[in-house]
Amino acid sequence: MSSSDPQTLSDLTSQVSPDNVLGVGRSLAQQAEAIRAALQNALGCTVGPCGEDPISGIATPVFDEKFAAIIDRHVAHRIELEHAVTSLRAVAASYRIDEAAIERSFRF
Repeated sequence: MSSSDPQTLSDLTSQVSPDNVLGVGRSLAQQAEAIRAALQNALGCTVGPCGEDPISGIATPVFDEKFAAIIDRHVAHRIELEHAVTSLRAVAASYRIDEAAIERSFRF
């Protein structure tokens, strides 16, 4: 799902109902939180040289770039999940679900 793709978000919200919106929101919020925790642990990690050979010194920055790109993709995915949760909160409210139940289910 891309946060810049309203059709995808529309597809997601069209698949929920008053019976499952809280469960879907809870699941997505839990995924976003798990990714946030994993990213917190990964921040500042770098790949060190594998050895004393001349290739390790050349390869290390390449691995660091790839690692940073992976982190960036996971950050983007977490943001997409958070946007979906925010949208699902609005859908749940439109179903007139109790605000306390929404808050418990959609907490990050």
